[in-house]
Amino acid sequence: MYKTKSDYSCKRGMPVIVWTGQKGNLLPLIELEPVLSNIFKTHPFTIRIIGKSSFESKNFPVEHHYWNEETFYTLLNTSDIGIYVQHDTPYTRGKSAMKIIDYMCTGLPVIASPYGALHNAIEDIHVLYAIENQDWEIKLKRLIESQELREKLGKNAMHLIETQYSISKGFEVLRDIIYSFKNE
Repeated sequence: MYKTKSDYSCKRGMPVIVWTGQKGNLLPLIELEPVLSNIFKTHPFTIRIIGKSSFESKNFPVEHHYWNEETFYTLLNTSDIGIYVQHDTPYTRGKSAMKIIDYMCTGLPVIASPYGALHNAIEDIHVLYAIENQDWEIKLKRLIESQELREKLGKNAMHLIETQYSISKGFEVLRDIIYSFKNE
């Protein structure tokens, strides 16, 4: 069960940036390493990877956790920023980007590649989008520097989840569909 974030300060003294996914989706994160290394020089952080595979960096700390339902939600909740890095391919354009939803359900501020089915439904007030390396660097630095921005994005994301993606909203949509058939 998702644990909602209530404290947007960086408890460990430096932010924990979380990425979760499968081995096949790790390459874009690895390719982002030069950008992350550059950011780390002035804005220290830890990368937290949740999944079967990980990578090591000589330039910044990486902690690896295997996905486990018992620890997953706590690991998300104790992170400070969620990232979703993808290449622009036909495959990624068709993905639902469930990781973004995971982050948003926890109230994490998110920086994401603007690919996948959710991109059209989620606005910049809920998620920061980045395509080029420069975008990633600027937006990650902004989130690392600003607790206020982390909190604003996290709370906006939670509001979107509660109003558009919750079980009660799903029930409401299903009810309207059923009633629409009844009235035909």
